[in-house]
Amino acid sequence: MGTRVEEPLPDLTEEEAFLRFYYRHPQIYFQLKKLAYEVLAKGEQTISVLELLERVEDPTLLALRQSPNLSPTFLIRYQKILEADPSLWSLFRTKD
Repeated sequence: MGTRVEEPLPDLTEEEAFLRFYYRHPQIYFQLKKLAYEVLAKGEQTISVLELLERVEDPTLLALRQSPNLSPTFLIRYQKILEADPSLWSLFRTKD
């Protein structure tokens, strides 16, 4: 059985489509959070959520990345969720 990426329903906003994806695939968030804590443990100060997403090994996420309908901002929404963790908030802030 292959991995099937569900196309957003036409009546959903991009944010609603992301939340639907997020709740149906919680393993992606848990991998992101684990990777973010590993980055912190290595002493890194900042990282982009897109860099973390590149490290996630999940067939659903890989299939989604190949979708021609994927908006560039769709997956960046994970950053706001990760920033809700006070320990991770500063990880996604750029240093001037």
